[in-house]
Amino acid sequence: MSAPDGAQKGLTTEIDVLVIGGGQAALAIGYFLKRHTVDFLVLDNQTHSGGAWLHAWKSLQLFSPAEFSSLPGWRIPPGVGLYPTRDELVSYLQAYETRYSIPVRRPVQVERVTKQGSGFDILTNSGNYRCRALISCTGTWGRPVIPTYPGQELFGGL
Repeated sequence: MSAPDGAQKGLTTEIDVLVIGGGQAALAIGYFLKRHTVDFLVLDNQTHSGGAWLHAWKSLQLFSPAEFSSLPGWRIPPGVGLYPTRDELVSYLQAYETRYSIPVRRPVQVERVTKQGSGFDILTNSGNYRCRALISCTGTWGRPVIPTYPGQELFGGL
């Protein structure tokens, strides 16, 4: 099955594998699907790449060293600090998506997924999709649990 350049409301795009979410996990999966020449597409509800890092505090850094945090096929570039910042990670994810030509459509909001026979039907705000395999990489940032504590207003929020 092959995906046209743009899905239109009411038409169904057929694809072998559909990945929902466009963050780190989706890009890593895309890397391997591409290496195995699988016909796939990533749907992301963000306006550009970066995943959950787009919504993190500007001062946030990785808690693990860059050398252990790279995605498959390409290390985080030299010159990035030992613990990359949010902005460094967003830049890396954007470059990774481009480097490996990961096919991502955005912004696309998935509204419903239905199992149909040996595949799945996916309804989105920009069209319908049919796939044989579905991978969910939506993460948890969309519904974070943010506890309240005394003095939290001093930290400025996201």
